[in-house]
Amino acid sequence: MQVAVIKPGILVRNNVGMILQASSTVTLISGDGHNIIVDTGVPGEGDNILSGLANHGLSQEDIDIVINTHLHGDHMGNNALFLKARFIAHIDEFPARLTNVIVIEGDYQVSANIKLIETPGHTKGSISVVVNIPDESKTYVIAGDALPIKDNYLKWVPPGINFNPKIALASMRKIIQLADYVIPGHEDIFSVAKS
Repeated sequence: MQVAVIKPGILVRNNVGMILQASSTVTLISGDGHNIIVDTGVPGEGDNILSGLANHGLSQEDIDIVINTHLHGDHMGNNALFLKARFIAHIDEFPARLTNVIVIEGDYQVSANIKLIETPGHTKGSISVVVNIPDESKTYVIAGDALPIKDNYLKWVPPGINFNPKIALASMRKIIQLADYVIPGHEDIFSVAKS
């Protein structure tokens, strides 16, 4: 099993907190018989994604599953690169916008070591990807915008865009309790301090 950030996300705000620029982190999971991409950034980042895949000896044709943590445009802008993939999205994200989609409700086991969990707050259908690495006894959680940047964890504040801050914080707690490492929606990976 391998988990690798192939393109860190970005989130730029102005001095009053308005988002000026946003693009999701793009993550590769290889193992359990799958090559999976989680979130695909904004349109125009395709070359960076393909270059990141090539660094791992893969091409877009090798990706068999694309998981969208939610269906905002900054997380699904390059879905069309992966024509051979099946897509997975939560029913509350209106996945009719996707073709060849597995629509989930509740938690969903992708394979022995890869599970999707509901982490609402940013959106009602936000999901996170839990990857257990048995050889390392480590758990990675690819959180999407349920935990968009490390500062949300450090300052313990919900995502700036949320439909319910209490639900968002409960989802963050769920992520942190599971994770040794978190891959947030708009930054690179960080480790979680375990007490």
